Amino acid sequence: MIAAANSAYVRPDNLKRDYDRLVKLAGVPRIQDRRHTLATLSLASSANIKPASRRIGNAKTGLTLDIDAHVLPKQHRK
Repeated sequence: MIAAANSAYVRPDNLKRDYDRLVKLAGVPRIQDRRHTLATLSLASSANIKPASRRIGNAKTGLTLDIDAHVLPKQHRK
């Protein structure tokens, strides 16, 4: 579980509810799969894939690159 600012634990259903509320307030599209998004944006920004892979929960970067990261159109052109 994730610890909240007051050191209490955040229940997954509360986290999802708060995420949905913030997305609506911000007026941005809701991202269905945050794992893929983190991996893809990390790859697109030339970030070190190893820390991103760890944050996603993958033990090996190859798994992140093979399954979680998607190549963006701009990367195809390069």
